Amino acid sequence: MTAGLTGYAVYSRQQQVVGAIAARLRLEIANRIEDQLAEQTEHAKLINELNANAVRQGQLRTQDSDSERYLWQQMQLLEPATWLYVGAERNGAFLGVTRTAEDESLAVLNDPSTYFQGYYYRLDRQGERVELVRVDEIDYDARSRPWYEAAVAARKGIWSNLYPVAGRSQLVLSAVQPVYGDAGSLIGVTGVDLSLEPLGRFLQRLKLGESGQAFVIDPAGLLVASSTGEKPFQPASEDRALARIAATESEDALTQAAAATLAEQIEIADFKGRTQFNFEFEQRPYAMQVSSYEDSYGFRWLTMVVMPERVRFRQ
Repeated sequence: MTAGLTGYAVYSRQQQVVGAIAARLRLEIANRIEDQLAEQTEHAKLINELNANAVRQGQLRTQDSDSERYLWQQMQLLEPATWLYVGAERNGAFLGVTRTAEDESLAVLNDPSTYFQGYYYRLDRQGERVELVRVDEIDYDARSRPWYEAAVAARKGIWSNLYPVAGRSQLVLSAVQPVYGDAGSLIGVTGVDLSLEPLGRFLQRLKLGESGQAFVIDPAGLLVASSTGEKPFQPASEDRALARIAATESEDALTQAAAATLAEQIEIADFKGRTQFNFEFEQRPYAMQVSSYEDSYGFRWLTMVVMPERVRFRQ
């Protein structure tokens, strides 16, 4: 009897140690994801601050080849960036630099010299214009665009909601900031658009064991990125626009189960901080680490790290 009790005590202690190691591993992975989010979002906000200061000092203008090169150089510093741009309050002019799906750089100009049509110039590897590749014959006034109006209404830097990019199957998040002069008059708005694809690739590189996964959701419970490689949206078709999906409607059964457990336990829209939950999936005990990430622009997402209670890694 004594030997049996001793053996059980040893086994119980071993299980506690294994559980503690697994919990620490989930927390470490959650911290890495938060660090990645902070790196990308804080860098985007810093670029916005630098560009806003350049606008105030007259160093970043909508009609200036040096300004094109300046924005191009900024874009090289931020991998997720798909657009850097500035809109002018004086006349609604727009100057932006974008990175295409083929990794080409384009400068886009809408101002009185183009009759407010979009002139797209291909840039070389030094940020210099090579050729005019496209003209959008649609009047474009930056002041009437949603990103510009949102920044002006907020009177501070803000993030947009995630939205699909026309012609590209990806979701984008925009950081925009109004620029005011010394007398408090509005000069314009600067902006940075971030693709979520680099975040997805980061999650896929995490070592999560044989049956673990990590994903990110927004306060509405919609999927942002996942280590499974699942796209966080339904592709567009002839009769349907690209649409985001809820984590509870994911194609991955474990993602579905974890998201459903989360929705049962907390109010996702209001949750802040960190917590852990346990649940069963396919008759196997799982645990998940839930953490919220929030910044000064009001950006807030939840990260989920989901693993079996006993983690196994391939040799």
